[in-house]
Amino acid sequence: MRKSMRMILGVGLAVAVAGAAPAARAGQHGACAVLDSPFALSEIVEAAVAIEPGTPIKAGFTVQPTGAGEPETLFKVKLRKEDGGKALLFFDTDTAQQVVPVEPQLSLLEAYGLALDAVEEAAGEEGAVVLRGRLRHRVFVPNWWFAVVAPDAKLVFARVDAVDGDVILLTPKQAARILAKHKIHKKKRIYRHVSGKPFRCDALDEDDDVEDDDLISLD
Repeated sequence: MRKSMRMILGVGLAVAVAGAAPAARAGQHGACAVLDSPFALSEIVEAAVAIEPGTPIKAGFTVQPTGAGEPETLFKVKLRKEDGGKALLFFDTDTAQQVVPVEPQLSLLEAYGLALDAVEEAAGEEGAVVLRGRLRHRVFVPNWWFAVVAPDAKLVFARVDAVDGDVILLTPKQAARILAKHKIHKKKRIYRHVSGKPFRCDALDEDDDVEDDDLISLD
């Protein structure tokens, strides 16, 4: 039996800070976490509209890396706001609390400088060239990513933590693995029983939407 949303809707709506993400339970990722949630997707949509009045245009789940250990699955609702524009809201699958994305503290230029310095320090000489940079704004771990040509003419990716400024240098192969890491958990053959019959939790993948990354950054 699913919990009532009456204590969630209203003035006293609880909000969870993404920076304090709880440790995800083993195996509960993607569709598994949604099936095990005591809340229906319709209740989450109602909660989203109560926070941000508008017209819902998409609702589902997202598997978000947490920066350490297991990823976290969240409900997400995209809606068209009454006053124009779109909004993307996230909710905990266990409590239905709204999860507010971690806000980046570093600007593009600040992160640019850190990435360039790290590449040149690793190479032991100057002459690195930054080709491009973008904010990869995941809910719990916002990072700046830069493609840099090192002084030895090799391509390097610099991942700059948008909160504390830590820099990790990666080869193209390592970078590709990290960007896809959160998808690995959804490929495990884990089953949940629905009406007495087994359902394979990785049968449904989350939707990838480039616009969602940008909407996370909006208030």
